[in-house]
Amino acid sequence: MNEMPEQVKQDILNVLKKTTSLINEELYLNLSELSNHVIHNASIHQDEDSLSIAVLIYSLYKVFTKYSLNKEEVISLLTKAANALEKNNVKRFREYISSLFKLIETIDKDFGTYIEDVEEKARIKKAVKIYDHGISLARVAEMLNITQWELLNYLGNVKLEENISRKNRLKVAEKLFSVKK
Repeated sequence: MNEMPEQVKQDILNVLKKTTSLINEELYLNLSELSNHVIHNASIHQDEDSLSIAVLIYSLYKVFTKYSLNKEEVISLLTKAANALEKNNVKRFREYISSLFKLIETIDKDFGTYIEDVEEKARIKKAVKIYDHGISLARVAEMLNITQWELLNYLGNVKLEENISRKNRLKVAEKLFSVKK
């Protein structure tokens, strides 16, 4: 598919420019939040480009906060991707995005397994965000090329943590107000 809805295109362009700015300013922690921004379009339009960008930005966040990556090369590829998209060259845009993933994967031979893990976890985290927007589990798994089992496993752990957290908050509230059972 060489077409992209205009709204998705504009949002991705804005996100690419913001990503470039954050990396240039070394504000890597903000990349995680920015990747979540893209999920809105992904859940509405269910397009692979938005998903890819969300996973890419989250992966960049993980890599930049733990390892050294040539930020000038990343910025160059992000800029080239944005320029290609501005010229409606979706194919070239996707090639630059693919190059960014390859750059992340080839940082270090021993690091490759870690990056694969980061990308997989990013896909699952983004899948949960999309699922939270009301898209079916099957469709989300299909969109992000993960199994429903992987998604259910992660969702089960998240829901368990939420329930434990809720119970702890309830205990604290009961102590504060001296509620006896």
